[in-house]
Amino acid sequence: MGRAERRRGRVARGERDDFEHTIEVGAIAGIVAAIPAVALLVIAGALGVGAATPMYSVVGIVDPGPLSMALDALSRGRPVPFFQQPFMAGLATCLGLGALCGVGFAFGVRRWNVRDWRALVIGPAHGIVCMALFYLVILFALGRLLDAEWIGLARLVGWPTLITAHALYGLVLGLWPLLRPQDLAPGWTRGRQRILPPRRTPRTTGVQPLQRLPRADADPDLPVSGG
Repeated sequence: MGRAERRRGRVARGERDDFEHTIEVGAIAGIVAAIPAVALLVIAGALGVGAATPMYSVVGIVDPGPLSMALDALSRGRPVPFFQQPFMAGLATCLGLGALCGVGFAFGVRRWNVRDWRALVIGPAHGIVCMALFYLVILFALGRLLDAEWIGLARLVGWPTLITAHALYGLVLGLWPLLRPQDLAPGWTRGRQRILPPRRTPRTTGVQPLQRLPRADADPDLPVSGG
């Protein structure tokens, strides 16, 4: 394998490491940003339909039973029952979608080099766009495909709360490029090793320049031959 092939291999490995790293940090940032948004939905549910009911609604399209029993208990004036598995499934779905949106945000801000206050505007807008994509497009298509009817989050907690939760998600996500810009820098730093494509060095002909010899009369210790 020649020098050019080895150089291309190092560059390809560096680009692959950058790609995998962007996915990793984007998913982590998305999960962290989703936590306060989920907390806001749970608090809004606790003030009305029950703290766990919003999580039942998240998975209601595939398992409407817990949501129906929670709303039935609420209509009868009884305490809303807590179902651990549907609640954890709804929570895992929210965090997973947060991770997915975080990866998209990471690639976007890295592609356009967003490292300033613009991230605080792009982040909430990104969260609201993701909300519209999931609730108005994907879930609607799944409901038509599965012929399922369920009460969504917008009807449980209201559109203002739902939009605020996703804007909060995007705001926390937008703080990430400001607080940790090194996570999205090209040639990210892994420990002390900087992963960057190798720099090109000018080619040399292999011929060393001739060194100039000192003159004999420049050194007083050298003997000077007389004429």
